[in-house]
This record gives sequence, C-alpha cells and structure tokens, in this order.
Amino acid sequence: MLQLSWVKDRSDKKRQLFYITGGYLVSRANYGWLEFREVLDGKYIISAIHEFVPKIPWLIYVNTQARLHLWVMNRYAKYLNAVGRRKSTVK
Repeated sequence: MLQLSWVKDRSDKKRQLFYITGGYLVSRANYGWLEFREVLDGKYIISAIHEFVPKIPWLIYVNTQARLHLWVMNRYAKYLNAVGRRKSTVK
C-alpha cells in the first residue's frame, strides 16, 4: 500500500522516521514521511504522516482512504496497549 524506507540517521530510540518512497496509495513518491515518536517518558506514542499526497482526489480520500487509515491506526493503538499491559505485568 505504502512503500516506506527507514531513515536511520534521523531516527533514534524515541523517534522513528520513515520516508514514503512509493506505493499504490501515494501520488508523490519520495516526498512525505511517517513518524512514530515517544512522548511523556514513553507513556504515549504519537504517529504522524507529513506531506502525504494521496493518489485519489482529496474529497474521495477524506471519505474513504482516510477513514480506513483511522481504523488501522486505532487497531494499532489497541495492539500497543495490549503489549504495554503485558510488559507491565511481567515486571
């Protein structure tokens, strides 16, 4: 769907950066980036997509692909919460 390339020299333990280098969903390859960042001493992770240009027209994107992206990110949040709960009970 999206082809991502990890940006090793701009990433660290608290911030992981990936350039959007291609994929079916993107109009402008090698332009945007996806970022995961830890905040509040690792209690939360923020994910953000920057300068993304969808392949489909904006009005269609907002009502289709963007909603699917929100669903995927909510599922990812549930997964991360479950992993965090498992780690906190193991200590």
